[in-house]
Amino acid sequence: MTSSGYSEGVHVCKELERLGKIEDLFLCLSGLKAAQQGQTKLSEGDFKAALSFSKDAVKIFNKISEAKYLLAICKADISAAYGHLKDYENAIITAKECIELVNGKKEFAFSEGAANMNLGMSLLQLGIQGDAIIYLKKARELLKESPDNGQYLSVIDNNLEVLNKQGGDPAFKNSSMKTSNKNCFIATAVYRDPEATEVIHLRRFRDEKLSLFWIGKILIKLYYSGLGQIIGKLLSSKMKWMIPIFKKILDKLVLFIQNENAI
Repeated sequence: MTSSGYSEGVHVCKELERLGKIEDLFLCLSGLKAAQQGQTKLSEGDFKAALSFSKDAVKIFNKISEAKYLLAICKADISAAYGHLKDYENAIITAKECIELVNGKKEFAFSEGAANMNLGMSLLQLGIQGDAIIYLKKARELLKESPDNGQYLSVIDNNLEVLNKQGGDPAFKNSSMKTSNKNCFIATAVYRDPEATEVIHLRRFRDEKLSLFWIGKILIKLYYSGLGQIIGKLLSSKMKWMIPIFKKILDKLVLFIQNENAI
C-alpha cells in the first residue's frame, strides 16, 4: 500500500529556502526523488527496489529536522514493502514508527491509515488476531475520509469480516500468548507490550543473531529454563523499582541492534 504522495515536500522545501538552509534544501530534493522512486516501485510491485529507494530517502530525511513528516510517509511505504516481502516483524516496526511520527496530524491521515493497515495485516499474518482487528479498525477510520483510499477499504472490510467470523474479537484470547516459549519475558515486563518496537528488535536479535553462536545458544537455553520468566514476573510485581535500570540497559542494546541493521 502506498501513501498519498509527497506533496508535503513542497512545503518543506519552501521552509528550508526561507530559512536559508540551502544545503538541507538540496538534501531534501534528493530525498524526495528517492522517496518518489520508492513509491513508484511499490506501485509496480517491485518491493525490493521500493525498500531500497525508501530506505535511502529515510537516511536523507533523518538529517533534516523539518522533514519529520516526509520521514513518516517513507516509513509507511517501507512498512508496505516489508509486508509484501513477508518480513512481518520489520513491517510492524516501521508501521509503528510512522504512527508515532504522524502523531494524529490530520494532514497525514492517509499515511497513518496506511501504517495501521500494514500493521494490522502483518499481525494477522503472525496470527495475532485481537491486535490485528484493533489496527484494521483504526486504519478504516483514518482511510474512509481519504479520496485515495481506493480498494483499501474493501480489503480491510473483507479481513475484518473473516476475523469476526473466526471469533477474532479484541477480547478474544490473543494467539501470540500460545507461543510462550518465544516470549521475551524481561523485555515485555520493561516495555509493557509484547509487540513493542523494542521487544520485536530484541526478539529478532535473539532469533537471527544470538542463536547462531554456541554461547548465544547457551544463554537462550538458560533464559528459557525459567530464569527469564521468573525475572519478568518479579519486575512486574515485587521489583518494579528495577524497571528503569533494566530499561536503560535494554535501550542501549536496542540502539546497538538498530545501528547494526542500518549498516
